[in-house]
Amino acid sequence: MWESLRDEYGGRLNVVYLLERDHPLLGMRYQVRSIPTLLFFDKAGKEVRRHQGMLPAEEIRKKLTELGVRQAP
Repeated sequence: MWESLRDEYGGRLNVVYLLERDHPLLGMRYQVRSIPTLLFFDKAGKEVRRHQGMLPAEEIRKKLTELGVRQAP
């Protein structure tokens, strides 16, 4: 799913998938309390949205649209 989102948005967003068990310091830094957790950041690296739990691809697309990210033409 993550690769298809990358392709759909044609370089307009970065998708990074991390396993918290492999990156515990990042989990602590971003206060991940539940797995899975999706973090959305703006261009400056500021967290702008967070979702805990599973989220279907269509819901991720909706959140990206709300944040002003448009799919590639």
